[in-house]
Amino acid sequence: MSGTPRNAADIAKGVAPKRSSSKAATKKAPAKKVPAKKPAPKVLGPTDEDEAVELANALTIDPDNPKHARLARFIDEYMIDLNGTQAAIRAHYSVRTAQVQASRLLSNVMVQAEISRRQHERRERLGIEADTVYKYVHGIATVDTNELIENRIDACRYCWGRDNRYQFTRSEMEAREEEYNTECAAAADNGEEMPQFDEKGGTGFNPKEGPNPECMECFGDGVPKIVMKDSRNMSPQARMAYGGTKPGKFGPEMVVYERTKALDMLARHEGFYNDKLDLNMGQQMTAEELDALYEAAEAKAMADKETLAEREALLGDLEP
Repeated sequence: MSGTPRNAADIAKGVAPKRSSSKAATKKAPAKKVPAKKPAPKVLGPTDEDEAVELANALTIDPDNPKHARLARFIDEYMIDLNGTQAAIRAHYSVRTAQVQASRLLSNVMVQAEISRRQHERRERLGIEADTVYKYVHGIATVDTNELIENRIDACRYCWGRDNRYQFTRSEMEAREEEYNTECAAAADNGEEMPQFDEKGGTGFNPKEGPNPECMECFGDGVPKIVMKDSRNMSPQARMAYGGTKPGKFGPEMVVYERTKALDMLARHEGFYNDKLDLNMGQQMTAEELDALYEAAEAKAMADKETLAEREALLGDLEP
């Protein structure tokens, strides 16, 4: 039995024995409660409404301004492929509203001015002139596609054969003669009758001779055949419209830039349509024109800022 032994006096008085200090020391202290960490508050970026207000008040787009970071990213992405919707998606706008956001941004004078400034800098850096772009588009629009690819009408196998029968090429006829000699040798070994050799329409088939109008097999229609030209022999103008080759269902296919799109661009550039669309086909802006564009954008931004202030004041007066 553990604990301090009792003497006779304690037993007589009914005093309970004292517990040993070693056992009391083994008693564990209650664990302290660690306060739970509060989650850090979420830092939300500017909303589309905040961004619209900031853009209306801005005089220039500053990439170092956190509220302009997404705008600058949109312009960066737009300069890659000039696709507003995809640029908005890559700039982390909502996929659902990307088209609307792209339309909103591209209609803003500050965004237009920044895009024009970057296009001007890029043209200066690459040495691209308006005449070069115009010449390139004009070359695609007026190219003779027969320099790239032809749709030929060849003669069929019966067009020029004797008695309008199937005609062989020289190598095909030689192969048939070897096969006939083998059959004759086998017949001689077996004591059989020699087979007859049928030349049919004879030899000399050449599809480039064109169809025979009196052919009773194709009735003069011939056989259509698509032929791709050797890119090494193309003229400089044809090379403008040549976009290389790609794998197709029936073999390699030639990629040709669409002539109709190039014609449409030329027609719009020359003002043949009523909408008078300015395609800005490589047109370089002078420093004075660029300054004028920035001044107009600044004036528009100030007017929008004043309108916004008047609207807020009016709403303040209407509040009870």
